[in-house]
Amino acid sequence: MIDAVYLADIRRAFTNYRTLAERALEQITDEHLWTAIDSEANSIAVIMQHVAGNLRSRWDEAWRITLGSLDALTPDDLSRTIHIRGEGFAVVEALNRSITHTAYHVGQIVFLAKHFAGPGWRSLSIPKGRSADHTVGRYKQGIVPAR
Repeated sequence: MIDAVYLADIRRAFTNYRTLAERALEQITDEHLWTAIDSEANSIAVIMQHVAGNLRSRWDEAWRITLGSLDALTPDDLSRTIHIRGEGFAVVEALNRSITHTAYHVGQIVFLAKHFAGPGWRSLSIPKGRSADHTVGRYKQGIVPAR
């Protein structure tokens, strides 16, 4: 049971990170895609190439294959061993490494896109200064218990 829950959650997490990156990219120009903020930084395009290459090396192609591969996994697959750069990992370990690596780089993409979009940035979650509004709404919906 928990294995099936885990597989659904890891797929949801990959899908959410993909959506965050796509929504951030919608807000910048093509020029900003290739702009590095300093000589030691990577551009969004380079980070995207890195993430795609990393996902591809684990799953043969980027997002489509990653999500398709996740859909094909069964709970019994989670304890199987796979090899990454010659080192053995249980599938569940490889999934956790991959999602944390992806999340790290999607965070970079969102940060840079927000920087380049400037005041025109549309929040991808709760807008700055609006947390209280969100919490009140969740109370009214019964999602967060009243204190």
